[in-house]
Amino acid sequence: MMPGPRIIIFDLDGTLVDSSIGILASLENAFRLAEVDPVQPLHASLIGPPLRETVTLLAPRQSISKVDQIIAAFKSIYDSSGYLATKAYPDVSIMLSTLKSSGFRLHIATNKRATPTHLILSSLGWNDFFESVYSPDSVLPATASKAELITIQLDRECLSCHQTLYVGDRLEDWHSAQANGLCFAWAHWGFGADHTVFPEDIITLPTPESLTAFLGISFPG
Repeated sequence: MMPGPRIIIFDLDGTLVDSSIGILASLENAFRLAEVDPVQPLHASLIGPPLRETVTLLAPRQSISKVDQIIAAFKSIYDSSGYLATKAYPDVSIMLSTLKSSGFRLHIATNKRATPTHLILSSLGWNDFFESVYSPDSVLPATASKAELITIQLDRECLSCHQTLYVGDRLEDWHSAQANGLCFAWAHWGFGADHTVFPEDIITLPTPESLTAFLGISFPG
């Protein structure tokens, strides 16, 4: 019998943290500064893909230079103040502490850029929880997909696919785990809960506590 996972890679936005308020406010301000109206309402379901993909989706008829202008404005706003609105989901800090103290190796693979990712981890006091944190722009050349990012992370950190669980909230996360031969668990408490359809046999985690239960660990309290 194969041993259970001892390594856990987490997505960030919509899995560990609710970053929607800061991201959506920063996007709104960036579009306003660029004098462009997004083609659809700004909603948390937009959060998750790389920034350029999101802005292009919201401004499909704009020139590359205008998209670049919106992206630059967003980065300036979000990296200076927008990220401060990020909140950890309830019980996530306890979950991370419990996993770490129980000997699990914790990592992050996220589509969020490296700068705000590390700012958020520092603001939440989470730096010591994670052995590695990978963002598309934290590797050279920058990765084009989360699947590719995780491939690089597994190789560089010498992580065994058979011992690694990837926890995320979007269908992209599931596909990325499958592409790398990883077990996947759906953080049902995250952004994807209302608009994502997973296979029926997916491992579903209603709460952070359910992840520790799945791994056979008692949750404090």
